[in-house]
Amino acid sequence: MDYEAVIGLETHVQLKTKSKMWCGCANVFGAPPNTNVCPVCLGLPGVLPVPNDEALRLTVLTGFLLNCEIPRFAKFDRKSYFYPDMPKNYQITQYDKPSTANGHVEFEFNGGLARVRITRAHLEEDVGKNTHFERNSGVDFNRAGVPLLEIVSEPDIASADMAYEYLNALKDILIYGGISDCDMEKRECAAQGREGTRRENRNQEHEQLFWRAPRAGIRNPAPNRSGEEGRQADPIHTPLGRRSRHHR
Repeated sequence: MDYEAVIGLETHVQLKTKSKMWCGCANVFGAPPNTNVCPVCLGLPGVLPVPNDEALRLTVLTGFLLNCEIPRFAKFDRKSYFYPDMPKNYQITQYDKPSTANGHVEFEFNGGLARVRITRAHLEEDVGKNTHFERNSGVDFNRAGVPLLEIVSEPDIASADMAYEYLNALKDILIYGGISDCDMEKRECAAQGREGTRRENRNQEHEQLFWRAPRAGIRNPAPNRSGEEGRQADPIHTPLGRRSRHHR
């Protein structure tokens, strides 16, 4: 029995704002470590976060560019987890009421027009940056709290080449729309894949889609040197039952 791979992608994009999501600290790259921080983005007790109007506008604009529905009501949620580069030990994100949902991206592929559905594009905040040295590690919180858009696709991608072209199309939309510069060297854009399998020539109404724990989480399969590496490490090229070791 032959199986085919189905892939969904989560793409994280830093929004092109002058300040962070919940405070007035500058959203700039390359500043000296821990200089663009304040009690709000450091999560100190008693602070009052205020949402960034420009980030909200860019999120809605992204929804229009991705043919999404824009609900009349959206809300933010608190997701608790513990990373050394997350000073609050929780992230302000969106869960069941995102700002945009149910869209699609169309792009040229194999001589025709392909479509990948967008489940949601929700607004959250980025984390800081860990730097590891020979005997110790350092944490820079300048990036913590920067507005981050997570664009989640449906599992409509059938190959590594299709994933590559989808990310190219998504990147072009975001750049020309003024949403983000998508500069991967500055970590303004990153993608991660999730893979499942299903029978070829299946009946879509009755065939079960077997989502598994990802055998290979591909980071940054975008259109540059990292993208070429990501395509080679894609689970599509990994025999069933084996694990790809190229995760980054």
